[in-house]
Amino acid sequence: MAYATTTDLASIGLPAQALASVSATVQGDHLDKASGRIDSYLRAGYTLPLATPYPAEVVDACCHIAAYTLLVRRGYDPGKFDAVFRLNYEDAIAYLKDLAAGRAALATTADATPNAYEGAPMVQTGGYDVAGGTGTAGERRGW
Repeated sequence: MAYATTTDLASIGLPAQALASVSATVQGDHLDKASGRIDSYLRAGYTLPLATPYPAEVVDACCHIAAYTLLVRRGYDPGKFDAVFRLNYEDAIAYLKDLAAGRAALATTADATPNAYEGAPMVQTGGYDVAGGTGTAGERRGW
């Protein structure tokens, strides 16, 4: 099962126009292979397959890896063309290595209320001491 769709690939990995001559089957194969590569990095630290919805950073990594492998298949040469695709690929692999080494972590559960604002403003209700001075919350600071 791929961590990204062909629609994701067209919006994140490569422009839809660049994918127009590549069949959905070939795109899907590259997304599957990219997902397998991602799993090879995640296998030691996470229960696989990951639960849906997949973390956005995993979808991004899948698209960047698949985009690069599709371009290489078509003869892509970063010396002649835009190197951003190779850089995105390298960034995705570096991120996966960070996950595998424990320097980064995926959220293991999705936020059930992504549209709810759950943070509260921080308000100081007591006095404060700045460089030896004192004051109270809400007092004008004269800026």
